[in-house]
Amino acid sequence: MSLELALQQNTAAINTLIELLKGGAIPATAVEEPKATKPEETKKTEKVEVEKVEETVAQEPISLTYDGTASYIVKVGAKLGKAGVAQVLNKFGAEKNLKEVDPSNWASVITACQELLA
Repeated sequence: MSLELALQQNTAAINTLIELLKGGAIPATAVEEPKATKPEETKKTEKVEVEKVEETVAQEPISLTYDGTASYIVKVGAKLGKAGVAQVLNKFGAEKNLKEVDPSNWASVITACQELLA
């Protein structure tokens, strides 16, 4: 993954989170898949890269910080929309955003997000 692509994806994720926290809709540009920069790549190469990314995500340590928890909320929002985010937040007594959830529940929020994403 190139640095430019990583920056673009992170920027899109941050913009999506901002919109979700404001209670707005997910911007269409944040949900778009990045375009391949190397057209000569074969499907087999792309499949191997996807498997490597999935393995990395599975082995990624869970960060029990606000930002780490918010990243899971963003993933749920990208996959399931505002309804999915509301479903997770409502389980923990929050009506609008993650700031309303007690930090001691962040691990449970991440677990709930992972279950929805599975």
